[in-house]
Amino acid sequence: MKRVLIKLVSLPAAIFYSATAMVIAGRKGAGAWEFLSALVCYAAIALWLVADARRRGRRVAYDFDSVMFFFWPVGGPIYLFGVHGWRAVLPLAAFAALLGAACVISLALTR
Repeated sequence: MKRVLIKLVSLPAAIFYSATAMVIAGRKGAGAWEFLSALVCYAAIALWLVADARRRGRRVAYDFDSVMFFFWPVGGPIYLFGVHGWRAVLPLAAFAALLGAACVISLALTR
């Protein structure tokens, strides 16, 4: 039970939940909720990258988390390929699958 609960509140789960909320809010025309869920999604992505750096024992810049928050579409893949090499394709594919699943589920929920 504890493992299931941990997976439900993990950073990839937070990315999935916030991306789903962002798409639903965007389709419903709720601009403030879309903005808030986008902030949560970007923060979860930045925290995921910071957690990866800490887990691997990498020393990163003082403002690494804020740089990743604002520039995650460019900085995230650069960091991942710099640290993991070609194995970075797996986390990027998992991230793309999370966003794709969030879009599919949110589109199914708003029909």
